[in-house]
Amino acid sequence: MCEQTEIDYLDGEVVWVKLGSCWWPGEVIAPEKLPPDVLRSFRKPPIAVVKFFQEDKYEYVKNINFIYKYNCSRKNEFINKGLYMFRTKHGHMEKFPEDVIRAETAVGGDVEILTRDEFQETKKPSYAGIFGDPAKKTPGSGRKGLFFYIFMSHFLYNV
Repeated sequence: MCEQTEIDYLDGEVVWVKLGSCWWPGEVIAPEKLPPDVLRSFRKPPIAVVKFFQEDKYEYVKNINFIYKYNCSRKNEFINKGLYMFRTKHGHMEKFPEDVIRAETAVGGDVEILTRDEFQETKKPSYAGIFGDPAKKTPGSGRKGLFFYIFMSHFLYNV
């Protein structure tokens, strides 16, 4: 149900909207609910006007590739990317998990979706045991250390 075709998005419908490098859930607002001067400011009316759950901010979607129905086949991809950005402390992502839960509630979905295994953070294995700890350096390791070692050896033995 993710095929991108020209369709009318209905008032109250939950969708994903592309914002920068991530996708964010929001709710479609009917054009007649907007102030008349807002719509007159467009040469061509937007595909949809989307309001975000915890903000008084709207996105005027003009590109068909920047909006998907909430329960599309890319939903898990969008959630995973948003959670990754949330976990890596991107400041603008702090409301993302709660907005996903609000979207799930609005569509009658799984409000526990973020507890699924597929959305849990995976720890990368440590390779320090295989290649040695990069923090530990032996005397003479590295170019600067080797130069110093040769210089000091020459200085001490040729005095």
